[in-house]
Amino acid sequence: YYSLLTMKSPVISGFLYGKFMEADRQGIGIEYDVSLKRLVASVPEYVIIEMTGILWDNAVQYVKVRENRKIKISLREYVHEPELRMEITVENPVVGLSNNEIPLMFQESYSIGLSKIRYYTEKYPVRLKAEKIKYDQEEWLRIALEISEPLGEV
Repeated sequence: YYSLLTMKSPVISGFLYGKFMEADRQGIGIEYDVSLKRLVASVPEYVIIEMTGILWDNAVQYVKVRENRKIKISLREYVHEPELRMEITVENPVVGLSNNEIPLMFQESYSIGLSKIRYYTEKYPVRLKAEKIKYDQEEWLRIALEISEPLGEV
């Protein structure tokens, strides 16, 4: 997990390192792509960590009792004129999840953590996208959070 050391935020870096080590001990394979050179300021760092942790913990909870024990995570930022955007994506294989169930996952009665993400999308400039995708004939759940802010505020 050496590339975590090049991140702008030592707090996020340490957080991810701890999560990755914990998952590794549980036999969960991790594919990650983390590239943060600067951080968006429109969402507090602790909220970014909390949202990432919620997505990660839900993925770990799901895959740790499954045969396919893999998680993909990505934290990237990019300039998309006239904005700086940060995208947090967590993906894990799923079995038997219908497209109709995906919106229900963000209700408080389903998951307190995921409903908190919905709350943050109302409070901050965060867009939530959840969808099923296919990797090598397997279905995966991809949850992405996109945070944006005008470049002038960076």
